[in-house]
Amino acid sequence: MKIPKSVSNYRKVKTLYFDITPKNVIKKYTGTETHVVIPDRVTEIGVQAFAKNNTMVSLEIPESVNIIHQEAFLLCKKLVFVKMPKTLKFLEQGAFRRCESLQSLRIPDGITEIQGGMFGECQELTSVIIPDSVKSISDRAFSGCCSLEEIDIPKSVTAIGKNVFDGTLWLKNHPDEFVIVGDNVLVSYRGKNPDVTIPEGVKFLTQSVFYGNQENIRSVFIPETVTALNDSLHCDNLQEINISEQNLNYSSVDGVLYNKTQSVMLIYPHGKKLPCFCVPNTVTEIQEYCAFHSETKKFIIPETVKEIGYFAFSEGTTLIFERHGRQIRIFLEFPWFVNSHAFTRKDALGLWEFLENPTIQSLLHIRTYAYRYQFTAFCYDMDSGIADYLKENIIPVTEFAIEYDLHEMMQKILDSGYIATENIDTLIDSAIEHTQQTSNAEMQIQLMEYKHQVIGYADPESQFKL
Repeated sequence: MKIPKSVSNYRKVKTLYFDITPKNVIKKYTGTETHVVIPDRVTEIGVQAFAKNNTMVSLEIPESVNIIHQEAFLLCKKLVFVKMPKTLKFLEQGAFRRCESLQSLRIPDGITEIQGGMFGECQELTSVIIPDSVKSISDRAFSGCCSLEEIDIPKSVTAIGKNVFDGTLWLKNHPDEFVIVGDNVLVSYRGKNPDVTIPEGVKFLTQSVFYGNQENIRSVFIPETVTALNDSLHCDNLQEINISEQNLNYSSVDGVLYNKTQSVMLIYPHGKKLPCFCVPNTVTEIQEYCAFHSETKKFIIPETVKEIGYFAFSEGTTLIFERHGRQIRIFLEFPWFVNSHAFTRKDALGLWEFLENPTIQSLLHIRTYAYRYQFTAFCYDMDSGIADYLKENIIPVTEFAIEYDLHEMMQKILDSGYIATENIDTLIDSAIEHTQQTSNAEMQIQLMEYKHQVIGYADPESQFKL
């Protein structure tokens, strides 16, 4: 790159301004020159080596350099011109992020990946030339480059991350309804039709393909050419996902997305609202975020399912596990418990262990009382130790059912007959307090009917106690 006349009269920066390791890596630059020439012997520019430099206007990097590490030039706000070496092989994450005066770039041939946030928030950047060697562009690589109008994306690019071009003039002014670049990568859908048919030929959907349009998407049809969806279909009001029968990677049944063999449930559309959804018994795994924020709040999980990913379901959802000839209900008190490996192979909370082998030993391995109490109510008759645990903890177990309006759990507790005469009024008082707070009297009614059937009322008017 030709050095501009405004900075052409320079002297080479003294090497004493460079902290260079014995392995020829620049650890830190402390100079104040406007034009910087990196010494020829340097092979790598270290992490944040030039970060927050406020004097450098132009930069020459010698042919000896092959790696520029993470955030090497972060917040070099006056940097306008960079001469890149042809030898450069690796540009790490955020290398030139927030270089607000940088105007144009030619990325050297040999770079295979533009990593995350590489040129993010370079507000004066107007044009970028990407070589044929680049295969992928990672998340937010050009996000916030509000002046970027020209960018040449070669056919070699087969994968693009999320929000890569967010805020650029290039994307804002793009004339096409479907923005397709590189090797048939769909970057963005800019249309108005809520029922979207992805064009034939598209291979890869970026995760942010519907960014800014998520609430408007009702249904999506995926053609046979698509090989990677990349969590692109988590739209708030999406009700249906349909897949071409010729697609070799994905399938759909009743609008729900699976892998081709339907062994993995990938996405349950967030806007699909049913009283209850039965997961097919072909499924062995439910992927992370599958039904997070779903309008459907009850799912029946067959015995074939062995793993549930992080945040697969939201708080307030009931999972009904079919195990040992019965249905074991679990109300999700928090969404993040799934993120704690609760239903993954790591089984951090001990839930799978109990589902596979419901004994008092496995019950006590469950680290969260909310789930231990629920398993106790549904499985007390499967192990004498669990029955004893329910008897000993009948008040907190019942109060948990009251607090979360878990009627099936309450019925199981009442069926056990373990609520003693001396405890019934205490629990009814808890249910009355819950009624006053929520205006929902069902728990109170359940407990009062139980008292009437098992104990009888000493005072008939107490049946209507508020």
